[in-house]
Amino acid sequence: MRRASLLIILLLACLVGRAQKFFVQAPASQTLSARAQTDSLLAEFGEDFDSQNYKLPISVAASLGKTVRMTAITYRTRDPLGKEILASGLVAYPVKGAFRGTVEVAPFSKEKGRSGSKRLYTLEALPSLLGYVVIIPDTIGYGVSEDEVIPLLLSRNTAQVSADMRQAVREYFLSVGEKRVLPSETSLFGYSLGAPGTLALACHYTAHPELGVKLEQIYLGGGAYDPGLSLRGTFGLGENGFLLFPAITLSLNRWRGLELDPAQLFIGEVLRDFDYIASCRENPADMAQRYGTDVHSYLHPDCFREGYNEDLRRLMKGLENLVVPGPGEDFPHTVPVYVRHSVQDTYVPVECSDRLVQELKKAGHHSVLYRRDRSGTHNETAAKSFLDLLLMLL
Repeated sequence: MRRASLLIILLLACLVGRAQKFFVQAPASQTLSARAQTDSLLAEFGEDFDSQNYKLPISVAASLGKTVRMTAITYRTRDPLGKEILASGLVAYPVKGAFRGTVEVAPFSKEKGRSGSKRLYTLEALPSLLGYVVIIPDTIGYGVSEDEVIPLLLSRNTAQVSADMRQAVREYFLSVGEKRVLPSETSLFGYSLGAPGTLALACHYTAHPELGVKLEQIYLGGGAYDPGLSLRGTFGLGENGFLLFPAITLSLNRWRGLELDPAQLFIGEVLRDFDYIASCRENPADMAQRYGTDVHSYLHPDCFREGYNEDLRRLMKGLENLVVPGPGEDFPHTVPVYVRHSVQDTYVPVECSDRLVQELKKAGHHSVLYRRDRSGTHNETAAKSFLDLLLMLL
């Protein structure tokens, strides 16, 4: 009898193992109280939460919040060239009680070493306070794939990596005997560089109904949905508080083979330190403060001349293919979409959201709510956007 039971257990283990097409392992996990999460939020955003209007919703979320488990997982996915690669991410979910739904978040840009799977905490995990399963891929270039170049602006790869992590989370729950099922009802959230990835993920799920994902709402904030428009806006504004252009150049050379010459795009100290800046080992906002926010001090003069140079023309041509949604891409026209952007944003010009909303409405999507803030920095609007999401999920 004992031998038969052992054989059954071994057989089940083999069946689970064979079914794991995506999930590889869960190398680390921790349990956090609601108060620990909100304290981390306040510490990270700091002065962006000065207003009592924003501290109150956080306190409400903490009082309603649950103890959650933060688990790092590794899983199989594809890089922008279509090759299999091992990626990682963080899944956060309540320890007890029914799952209220799933929230998938395409993370915003951060320096290497600060991925959710490494820290076992990230701001994007906040909806887990309210009883949701929150799935946050590190994306390629972070976590277990940190030695790789970050595929910045390649939103469709972000979508692929995100969708594959969802599959991996489902397999992870099975592997640990979790009786609660990953809900098909899903909200998508993305801010800054995460916003185009979230938009691309919405298109991906619409094009693949066999995945069984039921989209309930999409929240987008401060995103460069049209990278070329964003870059031209930066040239025109003459100021940028997020020194990411070198890393974008490296990304397009690695993953799109554009063979851009940094000497045709940059000058001065930024050209001298191009390799370090492009590596994203330091926060781009901190680097902008050190190297300067006046783009005339580090961008090639041809960036501000009509016609550009050959490398700039090749760059702009390459960016045309990275607009989301692209021509012919399916988009969930009946799902509510919330868009937020500040006119004072010096990281991503507000014109990117203006164009997105215009294009969505032109395509027949009328369930779009656009909040075009008259004031607020990129980071201040990020804080407001996270709180918007929490309030919508209450």
